[in-house]
Amino acid sequence: MEGEGNNHARNQFPTHHLPGSLINNLTPSTPLLNIIQLNQDKPVNEMYEAILKKLKLDPEEKKLARNILSEVLKAETNVKWADIAGLDDAKDLLYEAIVLPSIIPAYFDKLRRPWKGVLLVGPPGTGKTMLAKAAATETKSNFFNITSSTLTSKWYGDSEKLIRLLFLLAKELAPSIVFFDEIDSMCSHRSTSTDVTRRMKSELLCQMDGLASVSNEDPNKSVLILAATNFPWDLDEAFRRRLEKRIYVPIPDQATRVSLLTIFLQNVKVDKDVNIEVLAERLEGYSSADITIVCRDAAFMNLRRYLNQNPAVAMKDIPDKELDKAIVQADFDEAVRNCPKTVRPEDAEKFTDWIKWL
Repeated sequence: MEGEGNNHARNQFPTHHLPGSLINNLTPSTPLLNIIQLNQDKPVNEMYEAILKKLKLDPEEKKLARNILSEVLKAETNVKWADIAGLDDAKDLLYEAIVLPSIIPAYFDKLRRPWKGVLLVGPPGTGKTMLAKAAATETKSNFFNITSSTLTSKWYGDSEKLIRLLFLLAKELAPSIVFFDEIDSMCSHRSTSTDVTRRMKSELLCQMDGLASVSNEDPNKSVLILAATNFPWDLDEAFRRRLEKRIYVPIPDQATRVSLLTIFLQNVKVDKDVNIEVLAERLEGYSSADITIVCRDAAFMNLRRYLNQNPAVAMKDIPDKELDKAIVQADFDEAVRNCPKTVRPEDAEKFTDWIKWL
């Protein structure tokens, strides 16, 4: 891995600015990844323009491409595997499917060729997006975080153009991961589609097939499709076939809930009488996002209590010692009452039943 580190670093898409001198000297033959240089003193749109100039896009295409590039720049992909509590099975499968081919590409050939599409399946709030970002970090890939709003346009034909430009940019900025969050919102069963969404899906399928037909012997030129859904049963069958590797991201188990609570509470004071193991047991069936909300709600209890007892005190006059008190067991008790789980048991069971038939 060390031998590949410098190559990955050169291919890492920076999230800042481009020197004007490089833009002025840009020629069509300039390698794209060589023209992207870190420079804090230039506006971010100069980076956009350098990339668009390299690709020789017309004015209309440039306008659409900027929308896509903004999704790369906004994406925070400094998430690492160690930042994600639990989900060991999902992490192992994702590591094998995405990270290992970038480390030992020679092994992933013929029958062991890398997956062209990976689908993360699970209830909402279980960490699917975090896993996608961690995969991008570990492979040092440019991360296109795409939602249906990114590719939707009120103008006829623009959505198809956006999809074509998305894949063009992903190839130029390879290695890259194109992550479709809530892919079911744009790729549901065709019988429920409008004419606009049918055209979008047809173009998306065409572009995905184009990726599948390209042999990526060089991992630095790979483009991977990664998608997440809370409703896998609503996905168009054509997309399910192309997202050939499916990974289940479940509701946290007891050990994962303990890890999550430990991580969420590590930077706040917690009373010594609070038993994290017991609290984790009470949160059975809660998603990772639900547990975050419980912890945040508990952390505010002391301030709420003080304000209720001292209604005449202005916020700026609250003593620091009152704001720095530890979270006590009663705070967690009330937070659990205030914040019910968002995934019903029957919904979680629906996922496990669906996964059995994959």
